[in-house]
Amino acid sequence: MLVARLRLLTACVAILLAIVVGGCDSVGLPTSVTPTIDDVPTPSHVPTAVPGPSTFSGTYMFDGRPDFIYFLSITQTGNEVAGFLNNVNPDGKGGTKATTLSLNGTTDSDVVTLYASSTGRVYTLSKTSAEDGSLGFVFSFPTDSGQIAAHEVTPASQYEFNSLLATWQAAMSDQEQVTQDILAKSKTLDEWINHIEQATGSFNDSIGSLQEILSPGINYGNFYTESSDIQGIRDELVTVKDKAAVKQMSCSDIESVDYYYGSMKYNYDELGKRRGEFAKEVSSLEASLSQVEAYITETQDAAQVLDEAIKNSAYPYGVEPFPGDELAPISSYQAAADAARNQLPDLKATDAANQTTADSLMAEGKSVLDGAKALVNCPP
Repeated sequence: MLVARLRLLTACVAILLAIVVGGCDSVGLPTSVTPTIDDVPTPSHVPTAVPGPSTFSGTYMFDGRPDFIYFLSITQTGNEVAGFLNNVNPDGKGGTKATTLSLNGTTDSDVVTLYASSTGRVYTLSKTSAEDGSLGFVFSFPTDSGQIAAHEVTPASQYEFNSLLATWQAAMSDQEQVTQDILAKSKTLDEWINHIEQATGSFNDSIGSLQEILSPGINYGNFYTESSDIQGIRDELVTVKDKAAVKQMSCSDIESVDYYYGSMKYNYDELGKRRGEFAKEVSSLEASLSQVEAYITETQDAAQVLDEAIKNSAYPYGVEPFPGDELAPISSYQAAADAARNQLPDLKATDAANQTTADSLMAEGKSVLDGAKALVNCPP
């Protein structure tokens, strides 16, 4: 009995050892099969390495209106960066023009250095921190003047940049219309200023011409004056008197008196021509003087219209002429007109007096001739 129990115990121990070491078969008995790698179950999810976010990759823009706007695109791979800079400027015709540069460079933790091979320019994009702790970016580059430009660029999508550009282009189109209107108004003011400046000179020239027509003295070359014509009448009158003073007048002497009286008539007719020139110049001057007030008003109105257009514009303008540039020309114009008005009556009086003097001399000469003819009975 004892021996049988010992054998049963030994068998049970053997079974337990087999289970621990090799497992059991389909009926719960231990086996001796060794497991392979294919029998190791595969996890349903295997974690993969997720790369950290790029430091500078993205798109940025700067709003420098009305001078320019630009869009910066950067892609960072490790320490290498690449991208482009799209700079947009006004084209001076109410639209825009763009310059695009390809960029390459490197970066450390806080700064990207970019190089544009087509221009040789170097740019940097740096991180900044605002007082509130928010992250910002500064885009820097040397300008043509040698100064360093530094712009706080804003992260922005292409859509945001295109929207800004479209808004700016629409505004510039509207502003171009305003610009053309202002230029047209400035041109109108310029024309009026030129007109009154020319009129100022014409007043002075007209007075000078009238004074020359009346000026005393004998002719200079082919230039004769009213005074020289009158002097010619006087000189011929002296000769007429001399020829008529012969004691024993003959028909030949009468012919001589008549000849020099004819010279008096020639100078008298020349005086008439000169007075015709004088009258024509006076008529032109008086017509110009009658327009002074109207021209000043037109010039002032043109300046006011231009001033209002500039004030109503969204942008400053430095056109020429500018409102206020008309003040000095108007003052000179008014002064020249006043001077002409003051001098003209005396000049006209002198002209009329010359005619009176000439008529008197001619009457005296005719009297001498008629007296001489009465002394001698000559055939007609």
